[in-house]
Amino acid sequence: MDKKPQQTNPRISLRELPRTIHPGAAPVNPPTRWNPTTTIIYDWAPVEIPEVKAKLDQVRAEPYILVYQNIDPDSAKTGIINPDLIIREIRAKHGENPGGWGMLDYEEPFDRVLQSGPDNPEYGKCTKSMLGALEAVRQAFPRVRWTYYGMPGLSYWPGGKLWAFADEGARQAEIERQIVAYGSVLRELDWYSPCVYDVYDLNRFGQREQASHLVNEREYRLSRVGVVRELLRREGLGHRPVLPAVSPFFAPGGNAVENQRIPPDELVRDQIAPLVAAGCDGVCIWSAAQWYGAQAVRPDDPRNKAQARVRPVFTRDYFGGTEPQWTDPQTRVTLWAGLGNAIADMAVAAGAEWRRPRTV
Repeated sequence: MDKKPQQTNPRISLRELPRTIHPGAAPVNPPTRWNPTTTIIYDWAPVEIPEVKAKLDQVRAEPYILVYQNIDPDSAKTGIINPDLIIREIRAKHGENPGGWGMLDYEEPFDRVLQSGPDNPEYGKCTKSMLGALEAVRQAFPRVRWTYYGMPGLSYWPGGKLWAFADEGARQAEIERQIVAYGSVLRELDWYSPCVYDVYDLNRFGQREQASHLVNEREYRLSRVGVVRELLRREGLGHRPVLPAVSPFFAPGGNAVENQRIPPDELVRDQIAPLVAAGCDGVCIWSAAQWYGAQAVRPDDPRNKAQARVRPVFTRDYFGGTEPQWTDPQTRVTLWAGLGNAIADMAVAAGAEWRRPRTV
């Protein structure tokens, strides 16, 4: 395993990062028009629905291989990944020789340990295991390009302030911290998918708060991509694809209603447009919609917290506010069409945004 990035690297000037794109200025390496090489990938979609499939085909969107940590439950306790379980899962679902894009979604305790930095006694064990698993899946499936989910991170509130309004020193320190924390894993990945989900519903803010969040949402996402670009520059790794993880549904952690479908204008403004401006290669739609949908249509279970949470949201978004009979087969058909179209519409919106001529 390569040694971790040295903390003696020259300080990053934020002026070098794509977060400094302002109206009228040229973006950093921007794709000025969408073309067929723009990559749009998704975790799941009900492609048996013709309307959904047609939308995805329109922008040549394709599914990617996603391996969840729940197939390797001991890893959450030990911090050690079992590559054999990953390989068995992929072969069972995708055959012996799949191609395309692959993502390993191992979060606990890996994110926590890496975020704490190389001084954590568990850091060496966790990173060694992650790199070992990466090498194992590469050997088993050489036609797949591999990454780990959501890396690197970036605090939304450095120094207790919104990213765009924090002191430059606080932003600088946070960028450096993420490069040091994740560098030993990041340099070995084939592509990158930092999370840029939307957790704040603009309509739930007052007018003054809306103005600051409009600025911050864009600046923060530009900087999440900037961390990856800075690592690649330091390591002399050239170009590697950056497909940030996006979702058509609000994520937890802010003021938004989790799993609610994001309004189209906010979807483009907060997630897609900043990624085009940052010169990303496309998007990775990570929705978990199939799992959430499955919870909704299961028989009533008071112990199922996810079921209790998503049913009211789905009732409003896909059933006009009238709660359906959840175990009725037609309910599943309607729900799958609603979720599938949300995913496909995001793919189409991404394709349209990359295609649109840009001046910023």
